Amino acid sequence: MTCLVFFISVLLCSNHLLHLSSSDTHTQRAEKERDALMKTNARLLKQSSDKDDMNAKSLSTILHLKQRNEELEKESAVIKQKSQAAQQLSLAARLASNAKNRVGEEALKEKEVSSYLIVLDFEFPSFNVLTPLSPQPLQLTARHLTRL
Repeated sequence: MTCLVFFISVLLCSNHLLHLSSSDTHTQRAEKERDALMKTNARLLKQSSDKDDMNAKSLSTILHLKQRNEELEKESAVIKQKSQAAQQLSLAARLASNAKNRVGEEALKEKEVSSYLIVLDFEFPSFNVLTPLSPQPLQLTARHLTRL
């Protein structure tokens, strides 16, 4: 009977060992799954952190570009105003130049007209006209004067 008790005892022990071995296998499998999940979690946390960094950089770039765009729009408006002022100044200079030319032409015409000297000679029915272009006086008769 002692053999039988020993045999039962060995069977119980081996059953217990099998149960412990099976429990160890479950524990090892659970630990492997836990390690895999921890690695996956760490990888996902790193990806999330990288994405947050990229989003922050992108937002910073967007804000910088928006600010630069506003500055360029202001510079463009200033350049447009300066261009319009330059066009107005150019127009004013051209008008002043034209006016100066016209005044010069009018002064020249007045000078030419005032340089004619009409000498009346009552003895003859003609007029002697002195001009700056001819050294000799021109004789005009009454017929010439009516044509003019």
